[in-house]
Amino acid sequence: MPKNRAVLELSPSRIELTVFDGSTAASPHAQRIETVDTGDNWTKTLEPLAGPLAALVKSAGATGLETTILYHAPTSTVLTTAVPATTGPKQGLLAARLALADAANRPLATNPHDLDRVWRDADPDASTQGGAQSAHTLGIAEAEETAIALVRAAQAAGLKPSALFPAEAIGLASAVDAALEGSKTGTAIALYLGEHLSTLAAATKGRLRFVRRIGIGTEMLVDAIAREIKPTTAGAAPVTLTRVQAAALLFGKGIPVRGQAFDTDSGLDADAVLPLVQPLLQRCIVELKQSLRFGLEEGERAGAKLFVRGMGARIGRLSQLIADQASLTLSDPPSTTSEFPASTQAGLIHEWISGRQIGLKLVPSALGREQAARRTRRGMLVGFAAAALLIAWSAIDIRMALAAQNKKIEAARVRLESARPIMDLNRKMLGAQAGVANARQRMAGRLSMATPWDAALAALSLCTPDTVKISECDMTFDRGRPVCRLTGQTPMPTSGDANAVMRSFLDALATIPLVKSTRLGATQRAESDNGPIQSFEMTITFVDLPQAASDEGAGIASIHEPEGKR
Repeated sequence: MPKNRAVLELSPSRIELTVFDGSTAASPHAQRIETVDTGDNWTKTLEPLAGPLAALVKSAGATGLETTILYHAPTSTVLTTAVPATTGPKQGLLAARLALADAANRPLATNPHDLDRVWRDADPDASTQGGAQSAHTLGIAEAEETAIALVRAAQAAGLKPSALFPAEAIGLASAVDAALEGSKTGTAIALYLGEHLSTLAAATKGRLRFVRRIGIGTEMLVDAIAREIKPTTAGAAPVTLTRVQAAALLFGKGIPVRGQAFDTDSGLDADAVLPLVQPLLQRCIVELKQSLRFGLEEGERAGAKLFVRGMGARIGRLSQLIADQASLTLSDPPSTTSEFPASTQAGLIHEWISGRQIGLKLVPSALGREQAARRTRRGMLVGFAAAALLIAWSAIDIRMALAAQNKKIEAARVRLESARPIMDLNRKMLGAQAGVANARQRMAGRLSMATPWDAALAALSLCTPDTVKISECDMTFDRGRPVCRLTGQTPMPTSGDANAVMRSFLDALATIPLVKSTRLGATQRAESDNGPIQSFEMTITFVDLPQAASDEGAGIASIHEPEGKR
């Protein structure tokens, strides 16, 4: 909330502008007015107010201040909606929105409106009447044309309107708060007597029972006596009171007692004034009684207390008269005044500032766009300023960091120069180590290529029978494994097993630890000059041969001939 702001009240009977410095109100600037048309052409009544409003803004020094407008308009809609307290917030607001749209009789999507769940009943006990615990949503709505007209009128006078709030909602909230606060131990009736409309609320043990409008206001009482009045004194000339005089007398003298003087200067007494105000008072009392009769149980009405708030509470004897006629006990009687009070002291502005802070407001679409644009511009300016500060700070920080890094670099350069001889020697040592490593790598490569097949051949010669002739022996590596592929032939016996020689050859190879596996390939019978022979192919897989297998005593590849074959 801005420190300096203004609150403007626009009603059919007054314009009042108050400037606030924080929570402190300056002297209000007000002017009484008279508007005639409050029907469908209500917005046209704002045009004659342009001059007086501009003069008030100038005298109050409120030009350019953000302003909340509290207004009376026949197009405004104020509604309370009750739902079970167990209803979720979204569902409760949806129900309240539907009820508000029906009451406003206009689409809410294209007209300013707002809703909020404001009240919640106290937890019920065994003695509580009235059904389940409820939550109460306050909804306000206005016609777009009315909202735009109010905003333009304020802007034309030099104000910066930020939100609109219907006057009826302020009186309603004040009455409900007073009823709930005063009903902690019983039933409380709260009557907000406004200037043009009043609100009646009843609550029992912290549970709101009903809220309704009462068709009476202090300006109606003013209108009743602002006319030509004939004094009851014989021969006295008729007295015509203006609205200003009537309001001053009503608030200064209060409701007179029959037989007493009302205004000694003009010669008016109570007998001349009471017949003018009694019909209004009687209507108010009848509506109050009917509301209590149909809104409360008989047990709730017994011992009910009456709380009176609003501008009408400042009229002497009015609150007590209503309480007596309605058979209620007046509680917390308000202080009266000796003159017509300002709204900042006892009216809407007073309730708006000192009462419940309701988070509702009406913003027409055009004003909403302007506010969004202002917020965007303000955000951009703040962002640019923050970015500029960040850039400046980053530049300073980088400059300081750069200086520190330069110092580190200079210190490292000095250390590097002092360590250069050692580094040169280290590079030479690394070069020598690399040469030795390369040499070792080449030696290892050479040794790995010279596989010691001599041990494998020696083992093969020991196991080969004399009748087996090897025609081809291929020593190689197959997938990293040493393999020997043999091709040969052996004479076939004229009788007996033809494969006996080959089986004995394979069995002899299998007994050598150096041999991992043997596999006999294709065999074929053929004729030779010496008779029939059997040609064959054989694959022998050896265990991995160590590089030093050919050295004497080197691992399993060492072959020692038996004593008989040396």
